[in-house]
Amino acid sequence: PSTPSSVIATPRREDAFAPESASLKVIAFNSLGLRFVQEDAHMLAEFKALTARFADADVVMLSEVVPSSMRTRVDALRTGLTAASGEQWNVSVSTPARGGAADGKIECHAVLVKAPLRVGEALTQLSAEGCKLDYAPFTVAISGHNLQYMDRPVDVLLTSVHMPPAARQGARDRQLKTLLSAYERLGEMRMDRPFSIHAAKEQRCRPCVHALMGDFNRHPAELASQGWCTLLPRAAKTSAGGNAYDNIVLNTDALEM
Repeated sequence: PSTPSSVIATPRREDAFAPESASLKVIAFNSLGLRFVQEDAHMLAEFKALTARFADADVVMLSEVVPSSMRTRVDALRTGLTAASGEQWNVSVSTPARGGAADGKIECHAVLVKAPLRVGEALTQLSAEGCKLDYAPFTVAISGHNLQYMDRPVDVLLTSVHMPPAARQGARDRQLKTLLSAYERLGEMRMDRPFSIHAAKEQRCRPCVHALMGDFNRHPAELASQGWCTLLPRAAKTSAGGNAYDNIVLNTDALEM
């Protein structure tokens, strides 16, 4: 049957030939020590499925990485990502840090980036305003992307977090509240990048997207100022126990960008 010409949408030339919007896809994953990766780098079917899913991203941020696994399990994951994507992946690793207990395990964060992206700067957040941060959040500046705001480049800082467990809720809440507050107020916590669009204009520099991602071991919204927004609602159950533990916290101006 014929379609009346009045309902046929004719695309405008500028729409049909407009360049695709720039994007940056990031996965944050509590790796549980990367126990799913065989130390002999044997590519099991499940591992291949996982690397294929991860390889679709531009950046993969891992928490709870055992330092001794960097040359075995992390390297096996990097190799699998390269094979699945056909692109080179590089790894940046935080300074290993202990949890709260004196005999707590030591772990680090690993950030894998797909070429042509790269980690321009990196900072291990061992403490914030005198408050020790368990498992030291890891902040990286991602370079090589094409993200823009108002036709100007923007900077991107990503922070991988693993906060104390619910059993230590007092320490968890104190550390998270201090981290968010210090990051917002202190330039040294965010590599001297502006926290807001207004600050970027005043400093005549690029605006910056700030994203904290990973295992907060609680829903972080109650501990964040209005300068932050929490992306996943409390109804989003992210753990095997049905808890809203994992999340993405952005500076509020990032939503405008």
